[in-house]
Amino acid sequence: MPKTTLISLNANTGAFTTITASIPARRVEIREDESVTAQGLQYQKPDDNFTATFNVGTPAGPDQPQIVLGNPIATGHGSSPLLGLPAQNTGGSSTPATTYLKVRSRTASTTTIRVVEYE
Repeated sequence: MPKTTLISLNANTGAFTTITASIPARRVEIREDESVTAQGLQYQKPDDNFTATFNVGTPAGPDQPQIVLGNPIATGHGSSPLLGLPAQNTGGSSTPATTYLKVRSRTASTTTIRVVEYE
């Protein structure tokens, strides 16, 4: 069952907002919510320690994600590799939630994104 979360983002002059795992997810889709005027997004990936900044335009159509993480087609035994896990507190030690991306608006206006995590 997918989990949907709405997150408010800063304008392109503000700090990036960290998007972390809230469930064990195999695929994540991110798009600007229809409740706001689409601005486009800037994002940074953990692959390069959040150094390079990438841009995406406005959504192509209703329910079309701007950013897709993971393989949308299941591999081997009907599942894809895990992209991330939520925070874990077990046995006296804790592990922080996996960071998917850091995101902000592409323009001087704030925006809201919809993050859909699939198990």
